[in-house]
Amino acid sequence: MDKAGVADSAVVTRGAVAPIIGQEFAYSVSPPTGLSLKWGLSRYLDLLAKAAEKAGG
Repeated sequence: MDKAGVADSAVVTRGAVAPIIGQEFAYSVSPPTGLSLKWGLSRYLDLLAKAAEKAGG
């Protein structure tokens, strides 16, 4: 049985992902705190919106 990897998924090939890249950004959203979430949430929402556009949503 041939199993496609994550890199072969339709979402990834369309670029419809919201990657969390960078130490500060990763720390701010996983797990979030009251202060760090305020710093990172707007940035992450921007990434999610761009991914949704690419996904056709």
